[in-house]
Amino acid sequence: MGLWIASLSILLIAFLGMFIFGVSNYQETFKAKFSLLNMFPYELSYHNQGMMIIIYRFFLYVYVAFSISPALLMISKYYHFPGYVSYLIMVGILFVISAVSLLTLHIIQAKYVRLHTIVATIFFAVSALASGAVSIVLINLYISNNYVDIKFLMIGLMEAMLGFATLLIMLNPRLRNWAQMNSTTDEDGTVVIERPRFFVLAFSEWLVIFINLAAQILLLIAYL
Repeated sequence: MGLWIASLSILLIAFLGMFIFGVSNYQETFKAKFSLLNMFPYELSYHNQGMMIIIYRFFLYVYVAFSISPALLMISKYYHFPGYVSYLIMVGILFVISAVSLLTLHIIQAKYVRLHTIVATIFFAVSALASGAVSIVLINLYISNNYVDIKFLMIGLMEAMLGFATLLIMLNPRLRNWAQMNSTTDEDGTVVIERPRFFVLAFSEWLVIFINLAAQILLLIAYL
């Protein structure tokens, strides 16, 4: 129980710390508000000096590391169940790839359009697969326990819904032209290129990040 409490507490504190200090770093640097609608996760670390960026990166690395902990706890508890080892290993691998791709999203800037698109696609796909794999494991645990523990079924279905939501985000047709900018012409004829108020890829990345946090918390609850 102590390990569970520590994992959940650190996961939530690290996520909140990453977000709060990242936003504070951005606002301190640019004297402007940070918007989830059109700004990417990597923009939280634009400024490379000062205490804010150090604290932000600390919480980012801690969150990335502990985002794997729900899968590790499930593996440690159920690895001895017949027929579950391969599923649990697959869940662990998917969580590791998801964590690495999340960290990469905070590094690769959108100006590297092709590379950023590839990383985001991997992040979306692996996140959907991870939730789907967790759903399969939990529903099978419900069945193998003679349909007694309804918790496994309920959380398994919620994980499946989160995975499906991530899949829908990834298949959004508007993502094909995500790099398209708005352009306006000043009175002197100067063309000004501006980021749209709703930048579909940036917002999609944030959606999946929050969905993943929910999936991690649900898996920790299932561990109890």
